[in-house]
Amino acid sequence: MIPESWFPALRPDDGETVGYLDLVGEEFQPYDLLGRPCGDPADYTDAEDRLSALGLAYLARRWTFAVEDHPEPIAVVISEVSRESVVVRSDDPGYHRDFGTPFTLPLPVDRSVLWENPEGKGPRFTQAVPGR
Repeated sequence: MIPESWFPALRPDDGETVGYLDLVGEEFQPYDLLGRPCGDPADYTDAEDRLSALGLAYLARRWTFAVEDHPEPIAVVISEVSRESVVVRSDDPGYHRDFGTPFTLPLPVDRSVLWENPEGKGPRFTQAVPGR
């Protein structure tokens, strides 16, 4: 779960939560919605601007997930994010379970379990599966 001491950073134009800020001394540490630090602490405006510039597009990318029941990490897409967890769904033809199999991970995300796939442009299979 994202710590209660972290407060939401809102995008100015629509009020959408784009990350979190944590007071560290006299500066603010920005974190994305997965609880990953976004650079070094900064003054409030700079930290909030950094998260606004980051936006939410990274959530639509393909990710890599080290799933316990498969020898190799698999491709996944993010389907839900809350303050408590992130739900990813399988999006890998080499995985032995159904496309869209959900996995719920606690936040902040452990980078050794879930990481961005720099070659993944976006979901391939789960968008084509009705009701997933």
